[in-house]
Amino acid sequence: MPVDDTLLGPGLYLVVCWRDVGFHWMIYSYDGGVARWAFHAINQGVNGWMFERRNWNPVSSALALSALRIGVYVPAVEGLLAPIPMVTPAIDQQQGAFTCRIWVRQAIRTLHSANLIVCPDVDALEAEGVQVGNFHRQGVAFLGQPGQVYTSQHSH
Repeated sequence: MPVDDTLLGPGLYLVVCWRDVGFHWMIYSYDGGVARWAFHAINQGVNGWMFERRNWNPVSSALALSALRIGVYVPAVEGLLAPIPMVTPAIDQQQGAFTCRIWVRQAIRTLHSANLIVCPDVDALEAEGVQVGNFHRQGVAFLGQPGQVYTSQHSH
């Protein structure tokens, strides 16, 4: 089921989507109208990881578990997010191999450094994403319930 749209307004969001194991992580930018962009790292198998910008809407996605509002809408975040390397940065070496989650952690740091969001604790934001994702995992995947929109307690 899609995310319930009653609380989805203009902003930047951390979106957590269903996967068999863990979650798929992305940054979502929504202007309140037709500009709906998902930014994330996708695994191309033998071709490795790549950045993707996709016109996407958690309201119509069957896999979206939750959308955490992390900041106000910013029209041009792609220029900051696209250059993020598809490797685990030194600060995250203890996090393991590169995944979309590692990319989102670096995207959050990049947005914070550019003063587009205020998120001094990426670990707390990630834990919040895991918490709301787990809360909605069974309902969305197996019971036909919608995911939910939240305002992050660790980013604005």
